[in-house]
Formats: sequence, C-alpha cells, structure tokens
Amino acid sequence: MVPLKRRKVVGNYTGAGHGGDNSPTKFPDVLLFLLERKMGASRRAFLSQLGRKKGFHVEELFSESVTHVISENNSGYEVRTWLDSQRRAQGQMMAHLLDISWYTESMRAGHPVPILERHKLQEQHNDEGEAVVFSVPSFACQRRITLDNHNTIITGALSLLAENAELSEEDGRGVAFRRAAAVLKALPEPVTCMTQLRGLPCLGEHSLRVIKDILENGESNEVESMKQSERFKALKVLTGVFGVGAKTADRWIREGIHTLHQLRDSGHALNRAQQAGVEHYDDLNQPVSMAEADAVGEIVEKAVVSVLPGAQITLTGGFRR
Repeated sequence: MVPLKRRKVVGNYTGAGHGGDNSPTKFPDVLLFLLERKMGASRRAFLSQLGRKKGFHVEELFSESVTHVISENNSGYEVRTWLDSQRRAQGQMMAHLLDISWYTESMRAGHPVPILERHKLQEQHNDEGEAVVFSVPSFACQRRITLDNHNTIITGALSLLAENAELSEEDGRGVAFRRAAAVLKALPEPVTCMTQLRGLPCLGEHSLRVIKDILENGESNEVESMKQSERFKALKVLTGVFGVGAKTADRWIREGIHTLHQLRDSGHALNRAQQAGVEHYDDLNQPVSMAEADAVGEIVEKAVVSVLPGAQITLTGGFRR
C-alpha cells in the first residue's frame, strides 16, 4: 500500500527577520511588515518572498523597528487596533500604515515608490463613531427626498456609470446604479464614511466600491477613465441625435463614425427623424430655460382659457419643482 503524502502547510511565521531567506537587502532603511489579517498566510508568504527577491527587508514579526506596515482590505483603524494589541511599549507608533497597492507598485518599480495619499490607510474611527448612520426605506415611494442633494459628486458618478451601462444596452447594471444614486439623494446629510451606509438598500458591491473610492480620493478612477474613453464620448454624441438609439450608435462606432462631422460625411441614409436630429442637434440638446417655459405656458394658457374660461394652467415637472 502506497503511503499518503503529507500536504505542505504554510507556517505561522513565528520566526524573526527574513525567515531564513538570505537575499541581499538593497534598502536597509525600509523595514516592511505584511499583515496577515484578511490577506491569508499563503498570499502573505508569496508576497514576502517576492519582496525579498527584489531586495526589500520584509519582517516576519512586527516590531518597533518596522517602518512600513502593509495591509490588504483593512481600514487604518483596524490595522492600528491590531498593532496596538501586539505592542508592549506605549506611545505613538511611527510606522506608515499602507495599502497593498504601495507594495505592488514598489515591486513593479524595483524600489520603494513615494508614499501618496491614496496609499495611506484611512484612520477615521473617531469620526465614524460619531457619524450619523442613515436609515432609508427599501421602497422609493416611502422615501422623503430633499430638494438639495447633499452628495452630488457621488450621485453624479453613479449616474454616469448608469448612463454608460444604458448606452451599452446593459439595462440591469444601469438600473442598479440609478437605484443606488436615488438612495444617496434621499440622505439628509453628506456621506463622510462607509459605516454610515451599512444596511441601506440598493447599494451593491460595485456602487460601494465607487463610493469608497470617492470618499478616500475625491474621485472615482473608474468613472474618470470612462469619461475619457473614446467609446463613451462617441456614444454620448451619436445618441444625442434625435431618432438614434444605442444599437444604431454602436453600429456607427464600429464603422468608424465618432462625431457629427463624420456622420454627415459618411453618406448614411438617415430617416426623417434622424435628419432633423442632425440638422437641429445643438438646439435639441440645449435645455429649455425657465423664461422659455413661461412663454410657452402663457401661450397654452391663452388657448385653454379661450375654450374653457376660468381654467388654471400650471407648469409641472422640473420647472414646478
């Protein structure tokens, strides 16, 4: 009978220093410690070995000499709490608390890259403890929507993602982003931390990633990249033509048409609605002003009163709001 092989198990790293790795250290002033919490032992072992091969000094155990603490999927407060539980000495710890992105960028560059604001873990536990946790009904008809949107940057980003999804005929994703934006528009105060959003309806993982990115960095990299993409710009222009939908715009883009000028020169046979849309493109894409709406309202009111004396006419929609 063939004996069973024992599976190799990654150790718990109880040793100190390099853990037996004799790779030369190129950056003696930089001592790294990778936090295993939420990272996992196997991934930590792989990343530690990679760092040592690149000439980094990666400690197996945390000590006061560590200069950079690397974490994955943890907040600054969570990391600080864990480190404080491991330290014997009291007082301020001087190590940088960094996201895994700093480590991977340093590995790619072959040297420690400058620490940017986006690399730093956010330590907002005091603010989060005092922050208001919002409560919003699941059904939109039960929500009280304020006239002032307190989260315009976030809702604007989610609305752009919804628009892009709809232009790409991904209606399900578009609905999800619009629902998330609608929930945030109903909040009575600006969102300052992610803990305020716990338990709120209609906030999926993708929407939460975008919100977190904006709270930490002031903008969403995904949204900014999308806004600069040629496809999104072309879809915005072409679907802005009256009578042109997402499918037609997509077909034209695949044919190399991205602008109105290219559409006019393409020789495509346009139907009457599309011809009017191209001819009056700027006018049709210009929002109606309040003065114009009032002028139309007066014309309609005169016509109605001439037929039904005493009737009252009220502008509705956005102008009434």
